[in-house]
Amino acid sequence: MSLNGWPAGGGQDGDVRPGDLWSGPGAAGAIAATGVELGRGEKGVIYGLPGGKVAKVFLDDAPDAHLEQEFRGAAAARSHGVPTWTVERLSVEGPERFIVGSFEPGVPLASLLRARPHAAAGLMRRLAAVHADIHRVPAQPHRRWRLPLGPDPTAVLRPFLPRSTIERLAEIIRGSEVGFGHGDLAPANVHCRDGELVVLDWGRSGRGPMTADVAQTCMTVLSARFGATTPAWLHLRYRRALVDAYVAAYTAASGRSAFEIRIWTAIAMVRNGARMPPGRRKAAVESEARRCARGLAA
Repeated sequence: MSLNGWPAGGGQDGDVRPGDLWSGPGAAGAIAATGVELGRGEKGVIYGLPGGKVAKVFLDDAPDAHLEQEFRGAAAARSHGVPTWTVERLSVEGPERFIVGSFEPGVPLASLLRARPHAAAGLMRRLAAVHADIHRVPAQPHRRWRLPLGPDPTAVLRPFLPRSTIERLAEIIRGSEVGFGHGDLAPANVHCRDGELVVLDWGRSGRGPMTADVAQTCMTVLSARFGATTPAWLHLRYRRALVDAYVAAYTAASGRSAFEIRIWTAIAMVRNGARMPPGRRKAAVESEARRCARGLAA
């Protein structure tokens, strides 16, 4: 559930003490009745509470593991210096399924990338530095992050590349360093506040290949639209320039392989690029696959 669209002032003033809202039976109902609805997502509703707090109340079909990892991932990241919200209370008891934490106002990074193209590359470089900091958080061994990799991630590239090429790519990513990752560090899940990037939505976080985690961000940017009047060819060049700036900054900060990220990006485009029109998706996947093949030949 995205926290995007939070207004400038989160909590509301009143006589209700914050602790009364999320303690004991019926807490979720009390939050809904007393809080101010700030936004809705696929997995639940966000409410502003007194005292500058928010509550994310989850729908019944949101798995408990998602709530638990949102709480644990945010807590682990914040304890190691990653700018994010402070989670204070987790409830997964029956219908009482919510997280309470600090309100973090700001402008979604996705909005800034659309509104300020002149500053977009710099913003992506700053996000890359934050991503490298996330990957310095100690991994949580009990939880793999939610990327459906399967036993042979490169198998999805078979329609686009020769078998011999795919085998070489598979050998490269087999050695990808595993650690803590966000799992969905999309620009929509990051707020910009007073020049600082604040990371939100940790429900997909956990342990996995860190270059694949970066590739998820690359895939999201490559799939994005930046202004309805922009020509398609310029869209592609603009998205590619942002991704290249992002990867260069991340590899400089982390020392990890840009080519690994390129391979994982091609895989992510096949697996997760459904939001793109079919024709554009096919062209984007083929472009990423060709970049991988050229990288092997270089």
